[in-house]
Amino acid sequence: MTDSIVQDLPKVLVTAGPNAPDDGSTIVTPPGAEDLQAATSRWWVQVLVRFSRTYLQSLLGTWGTLTSGIPQQMGMNLSEFGNTFYLAAVFAVAPAVVSLAQNTLEFLVKLDTSNPKWRG
Repeated sequence: MTDSIVQDLPKVLVTAGPNAPDDGSTIVTPPGAEDLQAATSRWWVQVLVRFSRTYLQSLLGTWGTLTSGIPQQMGMNLSEFGNTFYLAAVFAVAPAVVSLAQNTLEFLVKLDTSNPKWRG
């Protein structure tokens, strides 16, 4: 009796829809290419994850800059943690909104190309 080796397949993100594969199912590829495993999620979840990632990256980057001492050398008094974190949180909104707009536009373009009959 031989033991079968279970191999982890590379995952590919698939937007949920009527023709989308089930989450965790195997996507068979042409010979010579490694099969893929579907990771299915809804479009709005993907947009929310991208928005959150951009916001958190911007928040940490801005907060790191504000706590580095550079603003104090420029004459800004940001010694309180709460004020510094609030300022970083406010500054991080703009890149996250731009990311949200970009991702929404990408999904609308995909929707437009996949459903040309919906054009006005």
